[in-house]
Amino acid sequence: MRLHLFSSKALVVELANERVDTESQAHYLWISFVLFNLVYYSGLAITVAPLWSVPSLLEAISLIAINIFGVFYAFEASGGRSNRNFLVEFTCLYVPTTVTTLVPIWLGYWAIRIAFHETLVSLMEGHSQFVFNLARIGADFISLLTFMATTLALAVPYWRMTRALRVVQRLKQNRSKPVA
Repeated sequence: MRLHLFSSKALVVELANERVDTESQAHYLWISFVLFNLVYYSGLAITVAPLWSVPSLLEAISLIAINIFGVFYAFEASGGRSNRNFLVEFTCLYVPTTVTTLVPIWLGYWAIRIAFHETLVSLMEGHSQFVFNLARIGADFISLLTFMATTLALAVPYWRMTRALRVVQRLKQNRSKPVA
């Protein structure tokens, strides 16, 4: 199926006639995530890392890769092309897995930032090789911690959704088996 990336009217017709296959749905999903990331890191939106810096570039590449691979693995876990309900299942599972992942990750992040603020500051002012290497790419301990939280907050929900989608498929298969 041909993707309609610049014509919502053409896509409306395809959707109304149920001609958007499951694989195309997955492509639309990851393209939407990639587009969001591209806009976010292009300078059109405010970012945590300085724009066009090495940390900003590394974060953008990491998040785009996580989105692409995350959607791919979720698609495969859901049964791939044979699952006509991929997008519905993905979207529904995205909410609880993301909420129950974001809350502990970002609470943990802020707990570390607040509880260990002085330690983080003294580490940033230290003279270790690691501190110098972070500084060379325009980063410090707080930006490293933020990078870790950001990538975990995106990767962990995909991992959890992939596991949940496998369970959904297993339960569907068990439901469809005739009782002997």
